[in-house]
Amino acid sequence: MLAQVGDWIVIESGLVDMPGREGQIVALRHPDGSPPYDVRWLADGQTTLFFPGPDARALSPAGYQARARRRGANALGRVRPDAARIDRPRPDAPLSLPADHGA
Repeated sequence: MLAQVGDWIVIESGLVDMPGREGQIVALRHPDGSPPYDVRWLADGQTTLFFPGPDARALSPAGYQARARRRGANALGRVRPDAARIDRPRPDAPLSLPADHGA
């Protein structure tokens, strides 16, 4: 599988109770577009390092949009623009514990 930044990863689920996953490639680890990829997942906005398995496929933005139209939904653009921001406490910030901690 070769992909570019902006392409979409689609993993179809073979289980009834398990939904598939969709995410957008936000960074490549290799200049030739080979895996692994940094993928921002639609379901939770998390970005993870992704090694595609046999059930994954990469779609161009146009291919993903066409897939969404076929499925009756405009899914393109569902990634939150702030999803890449990670709020971490500053290293010098004091730890805050609940008032009843240790009681």
